[in-house]
Amino acid sequence: MRFTILSALLLVALVVPNLHAQSNQLRQSQMAVVSFDIRMDKIRGSAMAAILDLENKMKQAAVNSDDFDPSDVNRIFGASSAPESMAAAQSYSGEGPLPVEAFVRIELKSSAAVEKMMGEIEKKSDPIEIGGQTYFKSNEEEAPENFLAHRVDETTIEVGTEAYLLRADRKVFTDGLTKAWKKVPDEAVRIAMDLEGTDKLMAELQEMATENGPPNFAAYYELIGAVSGLHITIDMDGPNLLTLGFTGKSESEAEEVEGGLSSLVGLAQVMSGGLVGSIKQQAPEVGGMVEEMVQALKVERADKSSDISLKLIHPEGFADAINGLMGN
Repeated sequence: MRFTILSALLLVALVVPNLHAQSNQLRQSQMAVVSFDIRMDKIRGSAMAAILDLENKMKQAAVNSDDFDPSDVNRIFGASSAPESMAAAQSYSGEGPLPVEAFVRIELKSSAAVEKMMGEIEKKSDPIEIGGQTYFKSNEEEAPENFLAHRVDETTIEVGTEAYLLRADRKVFTDGLTKAWKKVPDEAVRIAMDLEGTDKLMAELQEMATENGPPNFAAYYELIGAVSGLHITIDMDGPNLLTLGFTGKSESEAEEVEGGLSSLVGLAQVMSGGLVGSIKQQAPEVGGMVEEMVQALKVERADKSSDISLKLIHPEGFADAINGLMGN
């Protein structure tokens, strides 16, 4: 009898967690195909942000800025799946489940800032207990049905759909997004996309571009289908203000993407001549730097590689030149 009871307990210990994991599995369409990481602390610390007074501008632009101060935020990180179609995204009115699965983690400067933000969330929400954790679900009429918020720790708040927030392992990235994210440089703003993981939506966007865009650019729209992954980074203090990274589905398709992007860059360099000349007349120093940035644009791909990059350089002294242009 003792052996039977021990065997039964062992069976329960092995099977129940496995059944729970299976019940919490995400469908492929629910997996995240885009991720982002915004390091507000890095942005605030840049000379360009100080010159442009970005912190005050963000506070003025924020909804309910008396209750929420963007300057309290250190980092915003999250991910999202793709909608089934453009129609599904455009028709969403704010009621019912969101057309995507998503989560956003907000890291703040202090526990006081977290208390303040959670206080605002709790005013418009009902608490619910799930797995020993307290979540808050909005009780407003137009709030999404499947959206929750909770406090992660002393300085972190997280909001998102139930399918993501209730996964303890937070393994929600597609394999393609995981690969794309590993290639993203550690800069102030980072975005990665798995284009191959949302082929249906990409095909729809490609068709829309072909039908509504300039006919002369038709060949460029076809390049969308040759890209498996994309990443974008912005860094106001680094050597590059903007970096675009593309991964071709194969080496031959990467070569096609490289050729198409090089053609676009050449066209942009020719067409920007008038604009650059105008800037140089009004502000010679800034105009000279803008000209340097445009001429330095170059599509790069290592031999036999599927990875392509395009970088917008950050000339030394650019922030000071902008500061002088603004009369500071």
